[in-house]
Amino acid sequence: IGLIVFSMIVSFIHNRRLYASEGMAAPTGWGRVRPISRQRLRERAREVELAAEEALTDDPAFAPEAVKEGAAQLHQDIVAAWNTGDREVLAGLIGPDLLVEWSRRLDDYDRVGWRNVTEVLGPADVEYVGLVNRTEDAEDRVTVRIEVPLRDVVYDRNNNLVMRKDDANADGLVTLAEFWTLGKRNGRWTLVSIEQDAEGAHHLDAPIVASPWSDDR
Repeated sequence: IGLIVFSMIVSFIHNRRLYASEGMAAPTGWGRVRPISRQRLRERAREVELAAEEALTDDPAFAPEAVKEGAAQLHQDIVAAWNTGDREVLAGLIGPDLLVEWSRRLDDYDRVGWRNVTEVLGPADVEYVGLVNRTEDAEDRVTVRIEVPLRDVVYDRNNNLVMRKDDANADGLVTLAEFWTLGKRNGRWTLVSIEQDAEGAHHLDAPIVASPWSDDR
Protein backbone atom coordinates (compact mmCIF):
# COMPACT_ATOMS: atom_id res chain seq x y z
CA ILE A 1 0.00 0.00 0.00
CA GLY A 2 -0.12 0.79 -0.08
CA LEU A 3 -2.35 -1.09 1.04
CA ILE A 4 -0.23 -2.52 3.27
CA VAL A 5 -0.50 -0.57 1.49
CA PHE A 6 0.14 -0.59 -0.44
CA SER A 7 2.05 -0.35 -0.49
CA MET A 8 0.07 1.03 1.00
CA ILE A 9 -1.99 1.21 0.04
CA VAL A 10 -3.61 -0.49 -1.57
CA SER A 11 -4.24 -1.26 -4.76
CA PHE A 12 -1.53 0.32 -6.25
CA ILE A 13 -1.33 -2.14 -8.99
CA HIS A 14 -3.25 0.09 -11.28
CA ASN A 15 -1.71 1.53 -14.40
CA ARG A 16 -0.26 5.01 -13.83
CA ARG A 17 -1.84 6.32 -17.01
CA LEU A 18 -5.25 5.27 -15.74
CA TYR A 19 -4.76 7.43 -12.66
CA ALA A 20 -3.28 10.31 -14.59
CA SER A 21 -6.39 10.40 -16.79
CA GLU A 22 -8.40 11.16 -13.64
CA GLY A 23 -5.89 13.68 -12.31
CA MET A 24 -4.93 11.36 -9.47
CA ALA A 25 -1.50 10.82 -7.96
CA ALA A 26 0.12 7.70 -9.41
CA PRO A 27 0.18 5.02 -6.71
CA THR A 28 3.17 3.10 -5.47
CA GLY A 29 3.27 0.11 -3.19
CA TRP A 30 1.22 -2.93 -4.08
CA GLY A 31 2.60 -4.95 -6.89
CA ARG A 32 3.17 -8.28 -8.50
CA VAL A 33 5.92 -10.66 -7.45
CA ARG A 34 9.30 -9.87 -8.97
CA PRO A 35 12.11 -12.42 -9.15
CA ILE A 36 14.21 -12.69 -6.01
CA SER A 37 16.61 -15.41 -4.88
CA ARG A 38 14.58 -17.73 -2.68
CA GLN A 39 17.76 -19.37 -1.46
CA ARG A 40 19.23 -16.04 -0.38
CA LEU A 41 15.94 -15.14 1.26
CA ARG A 42 15.96 -18.34 3.31
CA GLU A 43 19.62 -17.89 4.24
CA ARG A 44 19.01 -14.33 5.38
CA ALA A 45 15.96 -15.35 7.41
CA ARG A 46 18.04 -17.98 9.23
CA GLU A 47 20.74 -15.38 9.99
CA VAL A 48 18.23 -12.89 11.36
CA GLU A 49 16.28 -15.42 13.40
CA LEU A 50 19.52 -16.62 14.97
CA ALA A 51 20.43 -13.04 15.86
CA ALA A 52 16.91 -12.52 17.19
CA GLU A 53 17.59 -15.12 19.89
CA GLU A 54 20.12 -12.67 21.33
CA ALA A 55 17.93 -9.62 20.76
CA LEU A 56 14.90 -11.06 22.51
CA THR A 57 16.86 -11.38 25.78
CA ASP A 58 16.86 -7.57 25.74
CA ASP A 59 13.40 -7.16 24.25
CA PRO A 60 10.95 -10.04 23.58
CA ALA A 61 9.37 -8.01 20.77
CA PHE A 62 12.24 -9.21 18.56
CA ALA A 63 11.28 -12.88 18.90
CA PRO A 64 10.79 -14.42 15.41
CA GLU A 65 7.24 -15.60 16.03
CA ALA A 66 6.27 -12.28 17.59
CA VAL A 67 7.60 -10.37 14.59
CA LYS A 68 6.13 -12.65 11.92
CA GLU A 69 2.73 -13.04 13.55
CA GLY A 70 2.66 -9.33 14.30
CA ALA A 71 3.45 -8.43 10.67
CA ALA A 72 0.75 -10.77 9.35
CA GLN A 73 -1.82 -9.28 11.72
CA LEU A 74 -0.67 -5.77 10.86
CA HIS A 75 -1.27 -6.52 7.18
CA GLN A 76 -4.80 -7.74 7.90
CA ASP A 77 -5.58 -4.70 10.05
CA ILE A 78 -4.26 -2.29 7.43
CA VAL A 79 -6.28 -3.91 4.66
CA ALA A 80 -9.44 -3.71 6.76
CA ALA A 81 -8.87 -0.04 7.60
CA TRP A 82 -8.05 0.82 3.99
CA ASN A 83 -11.18 -0.88 2.67
CA THR A 84 -13.34 1.25 4.95
CA GLY A 85 -11.27 4.41 4.49
CA ASP A 86 -10.74 4.64 8.24
CA ARG A 87 -7.94 7.18 8.55
CA GLU A 88 -8.09 7.16 12.35
CA VAL A 89 -7.36 3.43 12.52
CA LEU A 90 -4.66 3.73 9.85
CA ALA A 91 -2.97 6.43 11.94
CA GLY A 92 -2.38 3.85 14.67
CA LEU A 93 -0.98 1.26 12.25
CA ILE A 94 1.39 3.20 9.99
CA GLY A 95 4.00 5.93 10.29
CA PRO A 96 3.16 9.62 9.79
CA ASP A 97 4.78 9.86 6.35
CA LEU A 98 2.78 6.93 5.03
CA LEU A 99 -0.35 8.32 6.63
CA VAL A 100 0.03 11.58 4.70
CA GLU A 101 0.51 9.69 1.43
CA TRP A 102 -2.33 7.27 1.99
CA SER A 103 -4.75 9.93 3.20
CA ARG A 104 -4.04 11.85 0.00
CA ARG A 105 -4.72 8.69 -2.00
CA LEU A 106 -7.99 8.08 -0.17
CA ASP A 107 -8.94 11.70 -0.83
CA ASP A 108 -8.24 11.10 -4.54
CA TYR A 109 -10.55 8.09 -4.55
CA ASP A 110 -13.26 10.07 -2.77
CA ARG A 111 -12.90 12.96 -5.21
CA VAL A 112 -13.55 10.83 -8.30
CA GLY A 113 -16.07 8.55 -6.59
CA TRP A 114 -13.94 5.42 -6.72
CA ARG A 115 -13.86 2.64 -4.15
CA ASN A 116 -10.88 0.30 -3.69
CA VAL A 117 -11.64 -3.15 -2.27
CA THR A 118 -8.87 -5.58 -1.34
CA GLU A 119 -9.65 -9.16 -0.35
CA VAL A 120 -6.98 -11.35 1.24
CA LEU A 121 -7.18 -14.78 -0.40
CA GLY A 122 -4.73 -16.74 1.73
CA PRO A 123 -2.32 -16.60 4.65
CA ALA A 124 0.62 -14.23 4.43
CA ASP A 125 4.07 -15.76 3.98
CA VAL A 126 6.34 -13.65 6.19
CA GLU A 127 10.15 -13.85 6.25
CA TYR A 128 12.06 -12.02 9.01
CA VAL A 129 15.00 -10.44 7.15
CA GLY A 130 16.18 -7.42 9.13
CA LEU A 131 16.80 -6.50 12.77
CA VAL A 132 18.17 -3.38 14.42
CA ASN A 133 18.03 -3.28 18.24
CA ARG A 134 19.04 0.09 19.65
CA THR A 135 18.96 1.62 23.10
CA GLU A 136 15.84 3.67 22.45
CA ASP A 137 12.69 1.77 21.56
CA ALA A 138 11.76 4.45 19.03
CA GLU A 139 14.89 3.57 17.03
CA ASP A 140 14.28 -0.19 16.95
CA ARG A 141 13.52 -1.61 13.51
CA VAL A 142 12.67 -4.98 11.99
CA THR A 143 12.20 -5.78 8.32
CA VAL A 144 10.04 -8.53 6.90
CA ARG A 145 9.32 -9.68 3.39
CA ILE A 146 5.61 -10.31 3.09
CA GLU A 147 3.97 -12.22 0.26
CA VAL A 148 0.21 -12.77 0.11
CA PRO A 149 -2.39 -13.48 -2.61
CA LEU A 150 -5.04 -10.79 -3.03
CA ARG A 151 -8.03 -9.82 -5.08
CA ASP A 152 -7.62 -6.09 -5.52
CA VAL A 153 -10.21 -4.11 -7.49
CA VAL A 154 -11.54 -0.58 -7.89
CA TYR A 155 -15.16 0.36 -8.53
CA ASP A 156 -16.37 3.67 -9.89
CA ARG A 157 -19.27 5.73 -8.50
CA ASN A 158 -21.73 3.56 -10.47
CA ASN A 159 -20.27 0.37 -9.00
CA ASN A 160 -18.65 -0.56 -12.32
CA LEU A 161 -15.27 -2.27 -12.22
CA VAL A 162 -12.39 0.01 -13.24
CA MET A 163 -10.31 -2.12 -15.61
CA ARG A 164 -6.55 -2.45 -15.28
CA LYS A 165 -4.57 -2.63 -18.51
CA ASP A 166 -2.43 -5.46 -17.09
CA ASP A 167 -5.38 -7.55 -15.85
CA ALA A 168 -6.33 -9.58 -18.90
CA ASN A 169 -8.83 -11.71 -16.97
CA ALA A 170 -10.40 -8.74 -15.19
CA ASP A 171 -10.31 -10.72 -11.95
CA GLY A 172 -8.07 -8.43 -9.89
CA LEU A 173 -5.93 -11.35 -8.75
CA VAL A 174 -2.43 -10.30 -7.70
CA THR A 175 0.32 -11.35 -5.33
CA LEU A 176 1.61 -8.73 -2.94
CA ALA A 177 5.37 -9.14 -2.47
CA GLU A 178 7.09 -6.38 -0.53
CA PHE A 179 9.68 -5.58 2.11
CA TRP A 180 8.09 -3.88 5.10
CA THR A 181 10.16 -2.02 7.68
CA LEU A 182 8.46 -1.84 11.04
CA GLY A 183 9.15 0.57 13.87
CA LYS A 184 7.97 0.48 17.45
CA ARG A 185 5.26 2.76 18.82
CA ASN A 186 3.96 2.28 22.36
CA GLY A 187 5.60 -1.14 22.41
CA ARG A 188 3.87 -2.30 19.22
CA TRP A 189 5.27 -2.78 15.72
CA THR A 190 3.83 -0.38 13.14
CA LEU A 191 4.52 0.03 9.42
CA VAL A 192 7.19 2.64 8.68
CA SER A 193 8.11 2.04 5.04
CA ILE A 194 7.44 -0.27 2.09
CA GLU A 195 9.68 -1.36 -0.78
CA GLN A 196 9.06 -3.64 -3.74
CA ASP A 197 11.35 -6.65 -4.22
CA ALA A 198 13.60 -4.89 -6.72
CA GLU A 199 14.26 -1.91 -4.47
CA GLY A 200 14.11 -3.75 -1.14
CA ALA A 201 16.55 -6.56 -1.89
CA HIS A 202 19.28 -4.53 -0.18
CA HIS A 203 17.77 -5.58 3.14
CA LEU A 204 19.14 -9.08 2.53
CA ASP A 205 22.67 -7.69 3.00
CA ALA A 206 22.07 -4.94 5.55
CA PRO A 207 23.87 -5.09 8.93
CA ILE A 208 22.09 -7.04 11.66
CA VAL A 209 22.22 -5.31 15.05
CA ALA A 210 21.17 -7.79 17.72
CA SER A 211 21.95 -5.62 20.74
CA PRO A 212 22.51 -1.93 21.46
CA TRP A 213 26.09 -2.55 22.60
CA SER A 214 26.95 -4.20 19.30
CA ASP A 215 25.73 -1.20 17.28
CA ASP A 216 28.73 0.39 15.56
CA ARG A 217 26.60 3.03 13.85
